[in-house]
Parts: sequence; structure tokens; C-alpha cells
Amino acid sequence: MKKIILTLGVSLLLFTSCKVDCPDKTYRLNIAVGNNTEFEVDVLVFPKQAYIHGESLYSMSDIGGGYLHTYFSIESKQPSMGSFRHVLYTTGDTTIDANQLLSLVFDSIKFVINDSINTQISLSPDTTINYSLNPYKSDSAWRSQLLNSDQPNNDCENPGETISYRFYIEPGFINNKYKSKGVDGQ
Repeated sequence: MKKIILTLGVSLLLFTSCKVDCPDKTYRLNIAVGNNTEFEVDVLVFPKQAYIHGESLYSMSDIGGGYLHTYFSIESKQPSMGSFRHVLYTTGDTTIDANQLLSLVFDSIKFVINDSINTQISLSPDTTINYSLNPYKSDSAWRSQLLNSDQPNNDCENPGETISYRFYIEPGFINNKYKSKGVDGQ
């Protein structure tokens, strides 16, 4: 009987001593792009030198997480606000504005809308070509949503919140012959 009690006591002691302290709630902010056109859109980002990794990758975050390709495509009418699929960059600094973060990480961004004329949109801090909004300068170019971004693992719930800012390519803001009816850009 003493052996059973001793074994249970040691097991309980080992189990409780292995308990992992769970981190406090994390807060993040990300910037992303979306596509509200009826065509696929190709995206080419030009990160600042400090973020470049190799020939076609860049750092995706200041909190770890790896690298993203500088070229990707977004399907028609995708993604929704809650999707992390086309996030450009994530930071732990929730005090920064979306346009400030965009300027900090990227020199420019180019979009090619795969319509009948392959409309090209170029955005940089100083210039916009074929688009009437500049997400580098205008807060109104961004939509935001607070997302629950909990990341549970075997030991903890790892609670988190992410402020997600998304810039959409909207037909009503494209400066060429392609303009859809009924799009107000909101």
C-alpha cells in the first residue's frame, strides 16, 4: 500500500512540476490584400532591402514565422476579412497604422488584373498608377477587423487578438475602362 501511495505521490509531483506557464495574451497587427474584382489578380511586392531573403522571398513578420514569396495570385472575390491567406506582413506593434506599416516594409506593390487588357496598378508612397486610392497615404483605403487569433497547443490556449487591415482591389477605383456598376468602394 505504501508503494502505491508513494508511486501516486511521485507521479503527481512529476505531473505538476512539468506544468508549462502559458503566455499572456498576444496582440498583433497585420496588413493584407484582397480582390473584389471578377478577375484573378497577380501581386508583386517589392520589400525594402532589410526584409528581402534570397531572390524571391521576404520576411513575413517581426515576430517570427518565416518568409513569403514576393509574387502570388489572388482569386476573384477573395479572400474574406477573416482569412490570413494573403497577409503581407504581421507585427507585434499594434500602435502603428496600416499605411505606416506598408511604407515601413514595402517600397512598392504592383497588381496585374487578368482581365482582357491585363490592367496594371502600381502603388508606392509617392505615386499611384491606374488606381484612385493610395494605401501608402490614405487610411480610408484600408478596412479593419479585430480577429480572435488564439493558437492553442498541447499545453496552453495561447490567447491572442489580431487587428487585420485589408486593402482591396476594387473595380470602382481602377482608373481605366474596367469599372463595375454598383461598387462604391466601401
